[in-house]
Amino acid sequence: MTWFTCCWFQFFLGVLVGWILAWWFSRSCDDCSGGDTSAPSHSHAASHAPQPLTSAPAANHPVAPAPAPAPKTVSRADMVAAAGLAGISFKGVKNDLQIIEGIGPKIAGLMSEDGIRTFEDLASASLDKLNAILEKAGPRFRLANPSTWAQQARLAADGQWAQLKALQDSLDGGVVK
Repeated sequence: MTWFTCCWFQFFLGVLVGWILAWWFSRSCDDCSGGDTSAPSHSHAASHAPQPLTSAPAANHPVAPAPAPAPKTVSRADMVAAAGLAGISFKGVKNDLQIIEGIGPKIAGLMSEDGIRTFEDLASASLDKLNAILEKAGPRFRLANPSTWAQQARLAADGQWAQLKALQDSLDGGVVK
């Protein structure tokens, strides 16, 4: 075989073996879905026949309201990993405001001095408040435009990193291109 033919043969053989292994692992792994047992697997589908509903007097069984879900806490490592997959890198702490397009270290410091320290704080801040903080800091910050900061911060606070990256790709200095 020539060098070219040999390389292509090895490449396609590798792709085929990889595809077969991926298929085999996905079929044989019971907990690949993250522990989701809501959808029965094919082998158990026939054994889960629908059960008949029985009615009972409502007075004997009062319905209690469902408890509110606990707030989702995410570790810094998980947040950094998820953001990294979307192409966003952290340079500071968990709620590093500098990942917001248009916020640098000096503006992040101004925000922190005024009580805006987390993505949630920035997401709930009004545009008037953000403009007032920048105006109070002096003419040096006149070029900063906080019109999209709250929207970006909301996506970051909710862990929607891919959407944040897509939004930031359409911005230039925090302003829509």
